[in-house]
Amino acid sequence: MRIRKMVVIPAVCVAALVTFGQGAANVGKSVEELKKEIDLGALNVSEFRDKQNKKFTKIKTTSFQDKDMGFEGVMRVTLELKGDNGDVWYGQLLKPQAKASKLTDYTGEDTWEFQTAHGLLKYPELSCVVEYGYQMTNKTFVAIDSAYKKDENAADIMTRNKDSKNKLTITAKTRAEREGQAGGGGGE
Repeated sequence: MRIRKMVVIPAVCVAALVTFGQGAANVGKSVEELKKEIDLGALNVSEFRDKQNKKFTKIKTTSFQDKDMGFEGVMRVTLELKGDNGDVWYGQLLKPQAKASKLTDYTGEDTWEFQTAHGLLKYPELSCVVEYGYQMTNKTFVAIDSAYKKDENAADIMTRNKDSKNKLTITAKTRAEREGQAGGGGGE
C-alpha cells in the first residue's frame, strides 16, 4: 500500500510537467524551445498630449516569431511612474495577441502599443517591464522574452506598490486592432 502512494505522486508530478512544458504553450514546445524561436524587440517610449491636452506615456514594442509557428501569446506590461513631487503610480495589463488568421499579410511580426495617462505628474520617471509569453493560470504568467526600462523584474514593481491606491489605467492595441480588424480582446 505504501508503494502505490509513492508511485502515484511522481506520476502526477511528471504529467503536470509535461502539460506545463508542452500543452500550455499551445504549440507543443517547451519554454526553452520557445525562447529560441520567439523574440521581443526593443522598447520605444514616448510622451504625447491628446486633443484635450492630457499627458500620456506610450510604449511600443514588436514580437517576432516564424509566421507558421502558431504561437498566440500574451503581452504583459508592468509600469511605474514616479513624479518629481514623490507621487508614484503603477499598473499591470495582460493583452492577448490577435489571431494570425485575422491578418492577411501576417509575417510573424506583431506590433504592440501600450499607453497610460500621467495627468498631474510632471516629468515622470518610468520603470517598465514588458514580457511576452503565456498565462498558465490566473496567477501564473510564463515569460518567454522580455524588455525593460530601469527595472528588470515586474514582480519588484508590483511588490513595492502593493499597498498603493495610485493605479494606472493602461490601454493596449495590437496591429490587428489598429488596422480595424478583430483582435485578441482588451486584457486586464
